[in-house]
Order: sequence, then C-alpha cells, then structure tokens
Amino acid sequence: MMAATAKFRDDIAGAIVTSGTSTAYTIASSQQFDTLPRLNGQMIAFTPHITNGAPVTLNVDALGAKPLRSGPNADLLPGTIIQGTPYVAVYNHVDGSFYLHGFYGNPYNIPLGAGLEFWGMSAPNSAFAFPYGQAISRATYSALFALVGTTYGGGDGSATFNLPDVRGRVVACPDNMGGTTANRLVAGNLAALRHSLGGAGGEDAHTLTLAELPAHTHNNTLSDPSHVHGSTHTGTAVAYQGPSSLGTNGSSALQIAANVTFGINAATTGITINNASQGGGGAHNVVQPTILANRILRII
Repeated sequence: MMAATAKFRDDIAGAIVTSGTSTAYTIASSQQFDTLPRLNGQMIAFTPHITNGAPVTLNVDALGAKPLRSGPNADLLPGTIIQGTPYVAVYNHVDGSFYLHGFYGNPYNIPLGAGLEFWGMSAPNSAFAFPYGQAISRATYSALFALVGTTYGGGDGSATFNLPDVRGRVVACPDNMGGTTANRLVAGNLAALRHSLGGAGGEDAHTLTLAELPAHTHNNTLSDPSHVHGSTHTGTAVAYQGPSSLGTNGSSALQIAANVTFGINAATTGITINNASQGGGGAHNVVQPTILANRILRII
C-alpha cells in the first residue's frame, strides 16, 4: 500500500519530464498504467522538455497518443505550455483526451506573443522579455518565430529574428485589423504604414509648415511724409490764370503755348509700412499626457 501511495505521489509531483517532440509528448509514469480504462480519471503531472506546438498529444506508458487539450474540442495553441514548467493533466477515456487541470482558471495564463504593461524593473522570468528590437534565437524561440517570422526584423538573416521595438512608443492597432479599413490613421507620417503590422511613426514635436497655418491678418502702420514734383517745359509762354488742373484744390498760374513740351519730374514718396509679427517659428509639443511603464512580451 505504501509503495502504491509513493508511486501516486511521484506521478502528481511534476517531476516527470516529457520526451518526444513539441507536438507529441511521451512520458513513463511511476504507476505504470497497463490500459487506457485504468488511466481514466487519473492525474499525471509532467514538465515539458520543449514548449508545445499544435496540435499536441500526450502518450502515457506507451498506451497511445491522445490529444492534450484545455477543454472539450479545444486543442492547445502553439506555445500554450512552456518548457520547464510543471502541468497537471487528467485523462478522460470517454472522448479519449487529456485535459489540463484548471488551466484557464489560471490568472497568469498569457498567450505566446502577447504583451502587457509591467511595472517591475526586470522581466518576471525567462518566458518573457522586454521588447526593444533585440535579436533572439530562431531555434530557442521557434514557436514565437512561427507566429511572427521576420515582421519586426530578420536578425542576422539565418539564426535570429527581432522582437518589436516599443521603446518610447504607444501602441495602436493596424487601421485595417479585421479586414476592413477604419480610416483613423490617415494623416502624418504613419499614413503610409497604417496597414502594416509593426509600422511605426508619429513625432513628439512638430514645426508648422506654411500650409498648416490658419488664414490670418497682421496689423500694420503706414507713414506718409508727403512729397512734391518739379516740372520743366519748353516753348513760347502764354500767361494763364485759372483753376488748377494739376491738383484738387486751389488755383494755379501757368505759362503755356502751342507746341510746348511740358514734363513733371519723378520724386520718391518716402512712404513706409511696418507689419506687426508674432511667434518664434519653433517646434511645439504634441505628446499626450503619459506615464511610463515597462512592457513584457511572452516569448516561450
């Protein structure tokens, strides 16, 4: 009896490490189940040697590979269970599947490739990284590489790929997420990239161009000191007295004759106009009210 209890203890302790591949785990239990009906309703704790692919199966004591699921007809997505982390599964002989025990009741379950705000100073464990554009291994993080590929950079072109660089940036969804364009990112230097995952743009300060200025007027001051014109003429003079034809008021005396040539000399006006000006032409701040937090990305 004590030996059987010890075997049961070992099978639920999480010390069993899987073998096989990322989509076909195999384990050998301490209790050595000989039939699937005997395995029905039993808990097996195991630690995966590699993060899972999809779909994934579990084969206990060579009794046959059975689907490993999170719920009825719900196969695990790639990267759902993490290398080196213990899990508990229960076998259901009715539908021939293993189910992770209480998996979706875990508040710490974060999908592979998901990111969230994190207020700590360093990543919580090796399953997460701060995404600052760094290159990471395609082999070590193969499940993540299968999801994102070289979207955020091809690394060295063969052995690595890049994580997104979110430093100093807020995150928005592509304008066509879901298949239709919302037309909410149509202005500025992000417009050409608004349909591209990983597209980055915007600015923290902006200098207005002439086209961006609103129509406006400026006050001005005008100074007119007045002026006079001299005149010249040639020919036989004839005296004439009468109303002025050269001005709007008064009278004039002018000597003029037939075939006479009469000229008025040019003169500068001395008029000056000064327009009032405002502004310095510098860039202005366009940063929204912001608080800074780290962001973590699940990578394994």
